Amino acid sequence: LGKATATLDCSAMEAFVYQFAVCGRERMRISREGGDRARFIFKEHTKHDFEWALVKKMPFPLTNREFLGRYLSFKEPTGDLVLVFEALPDSTKVDYGANLKVVRGKTTGVIRFKPINDDTQCEVTLVQHGDAGGFVPERVVVAKIPQALGGVAEMRELFQRDDAIDDAKRSELAAIIENNPQVYTDEELDVLDFITAIFDALK
Repeated sequence: LGKATATLDCSAMEAFVYQFAVCGRERMRISREGGDRARFIFKEHTKHDFEWALVKKMPFPLTNREFLGRYLSFKEPTGDLVLVFEALPDSTKVDYGANLKVVRGKTTGVIRFKPINDDTQCEVTLVQHGDAGGFVPERVVVAKIPQALGGVAEMRELFQRDDAIDDAKRSELAAIIENNPQVYTDEELDVLDFITAIFDALK
């Protein structure tokens, strides 16, 4: 499907926890409201390793798509936090409690949270590949791509603290100007005199 990257105004751990827990419940709500037939965890190996099922509603006359995947999370030696999801083997079966007519699709991807700026911010990158398991019109694929990659934009908006970060940087700069001796070259002094003269001439 594609790749999405954003800088978040939070620590890598905050974003990681949101994606792993809160976002999962939010996605569950969106999935129900979108008419999907099923979305749930059917096998949990550990709290960081589980298998899930999704039956995605497709527009008429397409058959609904079933996606079965494994979700795994870990921390790398570099400090990056990583979520990986991969498609389960075709032999994997799930009991939905009803006879659902579906076509098996596959989705695989990785979400990486990289700490930056002393972990006051992080860079999140999502790379995802999808296989709908048969012919799907181009218009449907184009419509689904923003939805599949939209989680990155949602996190960017949720954790946005542009004003707070700008205020902190301005305060830091003001403290440097106020407390550290400022030494200017003759050329810089000429520029200051020129600009001062322009402002003095203004009404």
